[in-house]
Amino acid sequence: MSLPFPKRRRRAAAIAQETAREAPARISPGRGAASSTNVAHEETCGSEVLMLGSICSGIGVCHRAAAVVNASNAGVLTLRDAFACEIDRHARKVLTADFPELRLFGDICEDGVRLPLCDVLTVGFACQPFSPANRRRKGSLDERCRVVDHVIRYIERATPSMIVMENVVGLLSHGREVFTNLVQHLQAAGYSIAMKVLRGEVHGGVPQRRHRLFVVALRSPTRAMVWPGSIPMRSLPSILGDDVGPQGARPSAPRAAAKIDAVECSLAPCGVTEDESAHMVVNCHSQLGKLFIGKTPCLTANRGGQGGFWLLGRRRMMLLDELLQLQGIEPASTRIHMTVSFRQAGFLIGNAFTLPLIARVLVCGLRAVGFEAVDPIEPSCMATAET
Repeated sequence: MSLPFPKRRRRAAAIAQETAREAPARISPGRGAASSTNVAHEETCGSEVLMLGSICSGIGVCHRAAAVVNASNAGVLTLRDAFACEIDRHARKVLTADFPELRLFGDICEDGVRLPLCDVLTVGFACQPFSPANRRRKGSLDERCRVVDHVIRYIERATPSMIVMENVVGLLSHGREVFTNLVQHLQAAGYSIAMKVLRGEVHGGVPQRRHRLFVVALRSPTRAMVWPGSIPMRSLPSILGDDVGPQGARPSAPRAAAKIDAVECSLAPCGVTEDESAHMVVNCHSQLGKLFIGKTPCLTANRGGQGGFWLLGRRRMMLLDELLQLQGIEPASTRIHMTVSFRQAGFLIGNAFTLPLIARVLVCGLRAVGFEAVDPIEPSCMATAET
């Protein structure tokens, strides 16, 4: 196989040597699903080793997604953790617990010059300045937007071959100045840009109405970027498990409880069956308190911190395991339950990437630079439209 990245093996070896000098590898991979892998085994199997770094890493969903990609592409490529950069102290606790071998940095504005090189970079900078859900958003005037400038500086220094960024669709409108500046710098650095709005329920298969803008920057593409195609959505009851949980515990906020009462009263004359109610949730912490059938609204940080949504069939708010599965994260793959409080965990989960979706986007980017990578979620399902 011809190497998709020019001189990629020599660059990967240089990165590995730098990492080994500054942070010697440990033997045990720990519980995290995407912990560091065995390089000697990778070389024996003949797979191409690519170093994966993340900025604004959250709870490390991109590193978990890398493990999913590795499992379906053994012998072709291996995404190996290079570093994570996250300022939030609660997220850092989760990263330390789940990825004990991962090199962890703090504030990108201070640590950007210390970040190691990488081949593949994922970025999830704060969406609150641009989100329509934030009625106090400031757009490009928000102090958090300065993170983007430091991300650009790192990219110009490290020149990763592939960059994957995710943010709210509002970045295109309320963050137009930030977005334009980012794209212009990437193009000036030699990257070709592809972007698309992907839906969690359509392209990630999770029962959550979550629309996100993905931007993929490729330094040396060999083919056009082909985005993930649609896949079947999991049913809402399938992520709830068999545990009925604590029933009847209304939210403490009076307005939220009143919205639940209003929906239940409106449904009473309709004769809703138990099976039908299992597919219904109430967005009780929103302004309108709408009823959703078959999938939940978007799980934001604030909603996650308040228990997600009211499950009509269970007569309770969501459990932590259910919030995780709403983002495609297997509860057994994380120690978040033991690391931070329920409220902190829910907040972090609401801020996280949707795991199946980011895994599929990573594969699409790798295919665009020449790898015959396989979609880990639906191998036979690739979109035909190219951007």
